[in-house]
Amino acid sequence: MPYLQAVVNEVLRMKPIAPLAIPHKTVNDTTLMGLKIDKGTAVMVNIYAVHHDPKVWDHPERFMPERFMNENARNVSMAMEQSFLPFGAGRRICAGMELGKVQVGLTLANLINRFEWVAADGDGPDMTDDFTALLRMKEPLVAGITLRTNLGTTFS
Repeated sequence: MPYLQAVVNEVLRMKPIAPLAIPHKTVNDTTLMGLKIDKGTAVMVNIYAVHHDPKVWDHPERFMPERFMNENARNVSMAMEQSFLPFGAGRRICAGMELGKVQVGLTLANLINRFEWVAADGDGPDMTDDFTALLRMKEPLVAGITLRTNLGTTFS
């Protein structure tokens, strides 16, 4: 299950549901990277750009769940930890974050356990993005699904 959770985290990193976080307002005059930002300025974080920053993520375009793993689950660098924002950050972070992470992992585990999955065209999915308010695949995912019959357990 630790590898499955790493897969979920990597999917959330590569394909955040909303590429832009909800707007925040600055509460004080501040400076960010030399740019003066006045109190009350609306600020939007580009989560997609943060999740694909090569200064933080090695090979950000590659699917590498291993980046979220080690023997103690503490190997994630501080920069990576602060740059992993699939549910937003700060006081406006998604209230359902913990439930969502658990639910996605359990649902995925059950789907993998119960069904055989193959790419319908044999080459794998086209992962090209269609950028709108929500991040979605340009071409719909098409897969062949077969119920596994050799699970050895029957439920009544």
